[in-house]
Amino acid sequence: YPTFSVDVIGETECVVDRVNKKKKSTVWEWSKVIFISAICFFGTVYTIMAYHNDIGIVNMFQDFYIMVTGKENDGFTPLEIAYSVGLSLGIIIFYNHLGKRKLTPDPTPVSVEMRNYANDVNRAIVELANREEKTIDIK
Repeated sequence: YPTFSVDVIGETECVVDRVNKKKKSTVWEWSKVIFISAICFFGTVYTIMAYHNDIGIVNMFQDFYIMVTGKENDGFTPLEIAYSVGLSLGIIIFYNHLGKRKLTPDPTPVSVEMRNYANDVNRAIVELANREEKTIDIK
């Protein structure tokens, strides 16, 4: 692009990506989103259930209920309901999303890690080019 002018402020070496936008299949995109969402949902559910099974949370809630009230519980207790609501709220607050809405303008933990990963990749590309004393054309 001979008409472009670049003034470098800061780092003298950088990675520039040129991206050509291609029209993507909406059905394919939604299929991938649904597939990944299902994997994340069921994987998370399994992980939480396995953790609760490992620590014996049912027995722990029963023992705690007996210690506090002095009697056996006969079904769900306020402790289990509060734990379930607290677990859900904790996940929502940690990931800073409720549906499509962000709760605060802060970046989510996932977006921070993705930015760190992109920075690490760019830094590695620049360092590799410096080590080999050449310019790399990324396509």
